[in-house]
Amino acid sequence: MSVREFFYNLPGTWKFTRDISSLKTIITGNASFMAKSDNLLYYHESGLNDQKIEFFRKYYYLFDPNSNKIKIFFDKNLESLFCTIYEVSKSSNYSEHICNQDIYKYGILAMRENEFSSKCLVKGPTKGFSIITNYKKHL
Repeated sequence: MSVREFFYNLPGTWKFTRDISSLKTIITGNASFMAKSDNLLYYHESGLNDQKIEFFRKYYYLFDPNSNKIKIFFDKNLESLFCTIYEVSKSSNYSEHICNQDIYKYGILAMRENEFSSKCLVKGPTKGFSIITNYKKHL
């Protein structure tokens, strides 16, 4: 699946499970991708961890049809870049984000039309773990 096809398949509601290696736990939740314009999606997720503590996260996904890549931003002003998706594949193609002394490597893996996985590798002076999230779209 191309980056373009991946992006335009995202709008909708998804269920996810997240395995955070350092916590040795599985987290579950719901995510939604809502179109803000033809090439901009707002991502919001929420759920409960195994201690029944609520969490949420939000990002903005911007597709650039000229470069055929998706930039993921922390903020609606599209100023604080988290990572860039250059390829959607079954192998590990990671984009890097540096935060202080920590390096976050993020990639989209194992893509199917209504299922995908993301993997984030985190390394730093006091960090060393992976986060694998599996998404399945509500149909």
